[in-house]
Amino acid sequence: MYRQVCLFLALLLALSAGMVRATLDLRAQQDQVTFTETRAYVRTEAPEGISVAMKVNYDSHLYWDTLCRMGGEPAGESTFRFNQTGRGSSTRVRYDTGWSGAYLESNYSMTSSGSDLTEDEDRSMMLRCAIDVASRTAPGETRKETVRVTDYYDYYYLQYHLFSRQMEYLVDDRSQEQLNDYFRIPVLPEHTLTITLTKNGEGKVVELESRTNLELQIDLYAASDKESVYFTFAPSFIVIDPDSEAWQQRRQPVDLSHVKGGAGIYRVTQDNETGSLKIDNVFPFPDDGIEASHLSISAGLDKLLLFTKRENDLLMQAIDKSGTVLQELTFDTPERIVSGVYVNECGVLAVFDNARFSFLTEEPDGYHERIVSSLLIQAEDGEPFDLTNNFSSFSSVGDFDWDGRRLAVAAAKSVMMHGDSETMYTLAVYDETGPLYCGDYTNSVLTGAQLQKTYNRLALTAPLDVRFD
Repeated sequence: MYRQVCLFLALLLALSAGMVRATLDLRAQQDQVTFTETRAYVRTEAPEGISVAMKVNYDSHLYWDTLCRMGGEPAGESTFRFNQTGRGSSTRVRYDTGWSGAYLESNYSMTSSGSDLTEDEDRSMMLRCAIDVASRTAPGETRKETVRVTDYYDYYYLQYHLFSRQMEYLVDDRSQEQLNDYFRIPVLPEHTLTITLTKNGEGKVVELESRTNLELQIDLYAASDKESVYFTFAPSFIVIDPDSEAWQQRRQPVDLSHVKGGAGIYRVTQDNETGSLKIDNVFPFPDDGIEASHLSISAGLDKLLLFTKRENDLLMQAIDKSGTVLQELTFDTPERIVSGVYVNECGVLAVFDNARFSFLTEEPDGYHERIVSSLLIQAEDGEPFDLTNNFSSFSSVGDFDWDGRRLAVAAAKSVMMHGDSETMYTLAVYDETGPLYCGDYTNSVLTGAQLQKTYNRLALTAPLDVRFD
């Protein structure tokens, strides 16, 4: 036993020494961070006059603030600091990209064992149906029933997540009830659940399976200013074959006549004294409806930017806070699905699902489209640069800038660095003719972490910051 304890302590000491050595090796680079362009595509010009600032941390203790200046060989500057407590390293969100959302608080299709059916049956709608079936199931018996959801509920219960621009959560249990009372969506008469459950000899439910014949899908698009959250949602029913669980692409419209304010863009503001929500429809949709694709807000927080599908077109409407349409702009793109809209002081970057994007600038007379191009850039080595992967977390790690002629986009694939990656970020430069340059970059901090096999402790502390000098 003594020998085993000594062996364990020796192993623990070796592991600790390895971690200390890795930390010291990385810390030794505090004043000598170097940057490397790992591969590049250059059509007409290198990225002269552009700098990318990046903040990274190792295990929330070692922090580097780096600045890479482009042009010729990338030249870097860096500062280093040590944080003994290991706190305060969470990455902030730069772009308001609609963190708010709503979904149906019920797992209609599920299989579980050892279920005691004690969850909140008002919020998990399947449970009330399962409790009823269980009441007709004898101990030691397995029972299968198909029930209609309308026998138990009149309206679907949604779970809302609404965040302010400061990422403050605006919804508590009471305001959840308030939102569900306001936005009522009737349960479809044809909505059924097929429930199979088994009780043991003591009468306890030990197995539960539920299958649904349709799903309520909620596409909620939201933006926020300093006081309120604005959102519109596009609910639809998706029909499912309960036997094969094959999702059919047949959608059914949702009855919104029970929503107190009708369809439109809603403003939700929290009363600081009472905690209750004030709900207003600031932009009612016409009777023939609008198929929303995205909602954002201008850099000055004074205009809503509503993206909608209209016949074969994708439109953007600039709407003031009173609900007046100031401008309507049509995009020339066959893909009418918007995957992300990013807004800063220099313009609006709208990314579509077909790997294309549109960049607009805001002028005194409205928004003007400056660049339309692709996020897929053919590189000299034959393998294209695919910036679509970098936009999955662009709000947390990316940035863009405009100098009146060129658009620079800097993006990383995620907050965390990965051991198999040779890239910390990608920089792309465009003008109205298309991509001018695209390059992948790394630095010696990532290389050192990879050598020490500790890359999973390396993360971005803040979004990238790209600027024209």
